[in-house]
Amino acid sequence: MFGHYGAGKVLIKPASEGTGLIAGGASRAVLEVAGVRNVLCKSLGSSNPHNVVSATIKGLRQLRSAEA
Repeated sequence: MFGHYGAGKVLIKPASEGTGLIAGGASRAVLEVAGVRNVLCKSLGSSNPHNVVSATIKGLRQLRSAEA
């Protein structure tokens, strides 16, 4: 899943069970609050926390259930 906001880009990938949350800075805070576990997250482009947070939220909104 890929989130994009301004110059901030975030790549969010599912990880195997037991990996936990591997993310840095602003992305980690958003994913912890959302209750997401076993995820790898990489911030690309801008390191501006506002852009990274917005890109992470946009990426999470793209989530769909397995049934969909």
